[in-house]
Amino acid sequence: MKVNKWFGLVCIAAIMSSCAVSSDEKKENNGYENDVIKTIMERRSIRKYQDKPVSRDILQTLVECGVNAPNAVNRQQWQVRVVDNASYIDGISAVYKAANPKVEQDADFKNMFRNAPAVIFIASPKNGAAQVDCGLMGENIILAAQSLGLVRVVSTTISVSYTHLTLPTIR
Repeated sequence: MKVNKWFGLVCIAAIMSSCAVSSDEKKENNGYENDVIKTIMERRSIRKYQDKPVSRDILQTLVECGVNAPNAVNRQQWQVRVVDNASYIDGISAVYKAANPKVEQDADFKNMFRNAPAVIFIASPKNGAAQVDCGLMGENIILAAQSLGLVRVVSTTISVSYTHLTLPTIR
C-alpha cells in the first residue's frame, strides 16, 4: 500500500518535470512562449459586458471544450445548460431580485449575471460527488473563452444559491 502511494507521487513528479520550460528559452506572447500558459496568465474576471450576443457556434465550442475536461472515471457527472435567451435570463433574475431587493438600487443592474448576454450553467449531483469535475469543466470553458477573446467571469455563488432551479434544455 505504501509503495502505491509513493509510486503515484513519483509518476506525477515525472510528468511535471517533463513539462518544465527552460528559463533560457526565448519568451514571446507577453513573456510566455507557450500559448496555453499565456492564456492562463492573462485570464482575469471582467464584469462589464457588451450588449451583443455570443454566437451559438462559439457557445457550442466552449461547451465542447468543457466536456473534454478530465473527470473521475470518465463518469461525466455534470449537467450543462447554455442560456442566451434574454427573457429566460430575466426570469431567473426576477427570482434573484425577489430574494435580494437591494440589487434594484444599482442603476447598472440588468440581470443577476452582470448583464451578460449568455450564461453557461454547470451543475453537479446533489451529493457533491462531481464538484471537482465540474470545476475542471468550468476552467476549460473559461480558458477557451479567454483564448477566443471573450469577456468571462466565474460565479460559484449562483450555483450554490440557485440549485433548486431546473433549467430546461434550450436549443
